[in-house]
Amino acid sequence: WIRPGDHAALVAHRTAGGWQTEQLDAAQLGAVAPPLALAVAGGQPVLAVRRLTSGSLVVAERNSDGAWTVDPVPVPPAPRKGEPPPSEFGRSFAMVALSTGVALSVYDGTYGDLVLAVRSGGAWGTQRIAGVDAVTGAEHGDAGDPSALALAADGALVAAWRDASRGEVRMARIAGAHVQAQVVVA
Repeated sequence: WIRPGDHAALVAHRTAGGWQTEQLDAAQLGAVAPPLALAVAGGQPVLAVRRLTSGSLVVAERNSDGAWTVDPVPVPPAPRKGEPPPSEFGRSFAMVALSTGVALSVYDGTYGDLVLAVRSGGAWGTQRIAGVDAVTGAEHGDAGDPSALALAADGALVAAWRDASRGEVRMARIAGAHVQAQVVVA
């Protein structure tokens, strides 16, 4: 959770003696702002959170030795050539742990798109999955705030989001670069 006042990120875990809380290293992470997403990978907590001062989205992960590492989520390029990079990337997001890393569905408030960011084996990849056609650059409106993300039994990612422009809730299965979207609620 994020403690009001000093904007510190904390995690809690249950032990035989009860609940124990731990504050993430403020010198490494800095002050943070909502929202916050939590996953468990390899038995260790992984947090996604925005830095308060810069607004940048980061993933903090505790390794088996108990040390925390902080990894910035890369801001994707603009959806069309000649446009500036997004300035409101990460206003809302969801996260799921993968066997080799983490995946986040991230709202790009600058362009109104939903972006999938995947870190696998230490390397990040991003792709726009809603709001704009990733191939043609055609605009499809404001999509992705809020979103949810899950891992299907077959390993495919499943994202759900609100499409504000169409007044729909949509869902997609994502396997690599292939995105198969459908309307859930119109």
